[in-house]
Amino acid sequence: MQNNDSTQPTKNPAIPLDEELLRFLLEFGIEQRTDEYLRQLARLAAHAANIDKNYLRQLTQVATSVANTNKQLSTRLEQIEAQQQLFTGQLQQFNQAMTAAMDKLARMEMLLNAQQLLDAQNEKIDKATTESALINGRYRDLGDSTVLDVKTNLQWMRCALGQTWDGKTCVGEATKFNWNDAKIAAQECRHAGFSDWRLPSINELKTLIYCSSGKPKLWNDTGFPCRDRYDKPVIDSVVFPMTPCIWFLSNSFYKDRLLRLDFSDGEAYSNLPTTNSLVRLVRRGQ
Repeated sequence: MQNNDSTQPTKNPAIPLDEELLRFLLEFGIEQRTDEYLRQLARLAAHAANIDKNYLRQLTQVATSVANTNKQLSTRLEQIEAQQQLFTGQLQQFNQAMTAAMDKLARMEMLLNAQQLLDAQNEKIDKATTESALINGRYRDLGDSTVLDVKTNLQWMRCALGQTWDGKTCVGEATKFNWNDAKIAAQECRHAGFSDWRLPSINELKTLIYCSSGKPKLWNDTGFPCRDRYDKPVIDSVVFPMTPCIWFLSNSFYKDRLLRLDFSDGEAYSNLPTTNSLVRLVRRGQ
């Protein structure tokens, strides 16, 4: 009879494995749960833990980097907002300054226009005053027995040589000169304090012609004598009173003959330089 209580080696009961763990073990070549299996499992667990730590460390670094980036972005955004506020303020100041400048420019333009109008009005007044002070709108009485022709800027003696001015008219008899003596008389003349008196050219003498008939012109600069009924002598008798109605010398020649102007009609004639005629001296106005 056999003893059923005989000692036999006892086997550890098998630990049931779920399907996923079995596939994991088979993947790594572990078919039985041995000590080696446990060691491998421990190594795998440690490796997984390291992976988790590295992953967490990387996640922490990424999170820190994101936080730093967000902080930098926030700081930059604050700077941009501050710059925008500053720019907005500067733009407002610029617009205000431009508005003020435009207003000032408009006022200055108004003042300038007003000044221009005032200057134009004053010029008209001055011109009217000047013309009213002129004799026949052309000659200015210089108060020293001379007049200035404002059109030609020639200063004329009101009297012929030999006559004198008594404050109102020319008195005495005009003296006749030949051309050479007339030049000497002009050089020696110091009338009204001037020493540059001279004989006029024939064209300068013609500027004195005044045709009261208006034909061919009132102030006859046409080169033709006066026509129709006109007063003699053909010169402004208010400006040049007591002018003899005869020839006056010029300093112009036609070939070898001296030109003279006849103030009975305003026509020019030529004659020998030795022929005597009257003289009215002239100088350039200041």
